[in-house]
Amino acid sequence: MCREAIHPQPPPTASVEVRGAFKKYNSSAIVLRGVSLTVRRNTIYGLLGPSGCGKTTLLNCIVGRTKLDNGVINLESNVIDDIGYMPQDLCLDPLLSVEEIFFYFGTLFGLSRDEIIDRYKYYNAIFDLPKRTMLINNLRTSSRLS
Repeated sequence: MCREAIHPQPPPTASVEVRGAFKKYNSSAIVLRGVSLTVRRNTIYGLLGPSGCGKTTLLNCIVGRTKLDNGVINLESNVIDDIGYMPQDLCLDPLLSVEEIFFYFGTLFGLSRDEIIDRYKYYNAIFDLPKRTMLINNLRTSSRLS
């Protein structure tokens, strides 16, 4: 009889679990050295640390953009849509307007024109968004990243 049949395991409380993450880019650039962390279900975490300490590399490994050299990453959900990730570099076309960005991503997520307009109004009321006709290229860096 297997152990699990005698002592059933409780459901996981971790959405993301990293154990012994190790990543190097060449023989002298070790970026992750035995990193372990647990992100509990229904929580939001931020990674803080100095430049070059491996924050972006770790997140790239978690979302599958980069492979670990050693270690394990367990995700409660195998659906990548369940993981939110905001990289530090800007990924928006600088020649699109704020409104065009809303329509682009709204369309990708299957929203109707009216739903996209409603979402813009909703988020504008909360965050005081830049003028909808303003080009991404003309926004302050802080506005582009938010």
